[in-house]
Amino acid sequence: MKSIQLNTPRAQIVMVATAIFLSLAALASVGIMIFQMSTVNSTLRDVQANMATKQSPENFEASLVTALNKLASDRAAKETKEKLDKYAAAAESTPKEKHVYGAVDARFTLVEFSDLECPFCKRFHDTPKQLADASKGNVNWQWMHLPLDFHNPAAKVQAHAAECLAEQKGNRAFWAFLDDVFVQSRGNGQGVTDLTGMATSLGAEEGAFRDCMREGRFNSKIEEHVQKARQHGINGTPATFVVDNQTGDMQLISGAQPMQAFMAAIAKLKAEGDEKAGAGSKDGAASTPATGDSKPL
Repeated sequence: MKSIQLNTPRAQIVMVATAIFLSLAALASVGIMIFQMSTVNSTLRDVQANMATKQSPENFEASLVTALNKLASDRAAKETKEKLDKYAAAAESTPKEKHVYGAVDARFTLVEFSDLECPFCKRFHDTPKQLADASKGNVNWQWMHLPLDFHNPAAKVQAHAAECLAEQKGNRAFWAFLDDVFVQSRGNGQGVTDLTGMATSLGAEEGAFRDCMREGRFNSKIEEHVQKARQHGINGTPATFVVDNQTGDMQLISGAQPMQAFMAAIAKLKAEGDEKAGAGSKDGAASTPATGDSKPL
């Protein structure tokens, strides 16, 4: 039998590797022991706390349920706040109960006719908001309902639900609700499963919301929007008017167009408006901003 040569390089490597393995195994054992002790101590503290409060099993279970309910309630409240904070720029008080996001006195308004079951509207939905947010108060965004016949009844019911929620919780909740519908809807008329739950998650009182929906309280408002779209020859969504509120001039942009299309329209309307204002001042007549009922939409 050959003797093992311990002074060879290979044997030395094996010895070093073995020593490292044994050291790691020892450290792992110590770590497991510490973890087990920590778990035991935590359990003992819980038992001691329960003994100190002298809770019966029934009371302990009730306390646990209360704590879990509070945790769920706090989480829901946080989610609701985050949804509403996203639309913090939406004023709670708007002219004639219009749904406007951004500065109500902005020079330019993006008046969007939209359908909550329209996949192109869903794709487009962030574009007007981004433009309003970046405009430093020069552009706002107004929502107009246009539920298309082939998306009804789901589209019209969702539009009505948005109005019923806004009646209770205001303009900011209206915009947050639109977001939720676009996220949860399967689109093209398939609708969402629980409009009432969506409304109550944003703070609506369930009974009042159901009453509003049952009465069809805002059907006439939605129909007014539909008729206004028809008057302007609009039969598809999204369709957005870029309106210069100083001159009343406007330009229609159809479809889910990129932000650049709207920036170009705004620049064109501004140049034309400034030119009119310059000509008016030369003639001694001041331009009059379009306000109130004089606005085209």
